[in-house]
Amino acid sequence: MRRVETRLGVRWRCLASLKIARLDVATRDALGKERSEANRMLSRAAMEHFNRHRDVFLSDAP
Repeated sequence: MRRVETRLGVRWRCLASLKIARLDVATRDALGKERSEANRMLSRAAMEHFNRHRDVFLSDAP
């Protein structure tokens, strides 16, 4: 992580995102689509896990 001055103030950015920001637009778009798909798959897996174990998540037991 690195502190970066932006027009809105100081923000923290990961080094990988700073490195990607220097790439050309087409490459950034491709990496963004790849990351979005990975996030969709993770979200889908989390929801499937919740649905399989929903009785445990929703039980009144402490």
